[in-house]
Amino acid sequence: MIVGVRLSQLPPAGQALELRHLEPLAILPVDQSNQRIVQEQLEAQAVSSGVPRAILSDEGSDLAGGVQLFRQRHRETAGLSDISHYAARRLKRRLEKNDRWKAFCHQVGQTKFQTGQTELACLTPPRQRSKARFMNLDSLLSWAERALAALDQKPPSVLQYTTVDRLEEKFAWLREYRLDLEQWSEFQRLAQAAIKLVRDEGYCATTAQRLAERLSPLVSSEAGLQLQIELQQFVAQQSSAARPGERLPGSSEILESSFGKLKSLEGDHQQGGFTQLVLSYAALLGETSSEVIGRALEAVPIKQVRRWCRQHLGTTLQSQRVTVRRALQAFSEAQQKPEET
Repeated sequence: MIVGVRLSQLPPAGQALELRHLEPLAILPVDQSNQRIVQEQLEAQAVSSGVPRAILSDEGSDLAGGVQLFRQRHRETAGLSDISHYAARRLKRRLEKNDRWKAFCHQVGQTKFQTGQTELACLTPPRQRSKARFMNLDSLLSWAERALAALDQKPPSVLQYTTVDRLEEKFAWLREYRLDLEQWSEFQRLAQAAIKLVRDEGYCATTAQRLAERLSPLVSSEAGLQLQIELQQFVAQQSSAARPGERLPGSSEILESSFGKLKSLEGDHQQGGFTQLVLSYAALLGETSSEVIGRALEAVPIKQVRRWCRQHLGTTLQSQRVTVRRALQAFSEAQQKPEET
């Protein structure tokens, strides 16, 4: 997906990008992606919509390499990194190899299994994601905070469903992680504060200073101070690409939101692959009205949509499964028929 927003149409400082601000530029289904493919896609797009002032990406290897190759020919284009993915990488670096964190996550998984179908389901831990885990720490740390509060305070609202002994049996282990949770929560607060500021303000001349003012009150440890420094240095480096008086987008969270909406639209239809509904992605962006939809229906005939799908999608994964299943079924039935004499 390549989407764009004109700098002249960015929302004012303090307001995050929304789907209505974005314009769909290209939907490019591919079997594989590497930096050369990304470069070619960007070059083709630049021919139709012009060379962009900046390209914001999540720094995936194919995207980062493709953007770098594109910028070798177009020096006027700035290459920007998304703040949320950078912050998640900083958290991952601190936690992924931390033995205390590993033990905590293991215990969370055990507790979820042991309480999910009991009267303690109201305190069951959230599901831990296998992907983008460090972009979604908030739900896990918030759960631990609530569970500790239930242990310490034993509120009547909880005890009406269970007993003190049951609380202690399933959640007492959390107490040994109290100090760790304070440290991890400090990391999370710093990361979220940086993400929110850049989401609302973008990268500009004043972003780094404003970030320092936002983060300083949240620091309570040496490790937290080091994370603050890393976040500020990153934002300062990214903001240096902005010209005087210019503000550039710094968060791709709105793209993650749009992908979530597309997956919701496709639902069970995708079954692991894209279908013709992928074209509905374009309708999720920009300002839509009955007039806009009417003009689109008049301008694009069904045969053009079907031709695009044949050219870019081919046989869907679900269709392949149906074909193979029918073929195997026919083969099985043929094997079961008695031999004719």
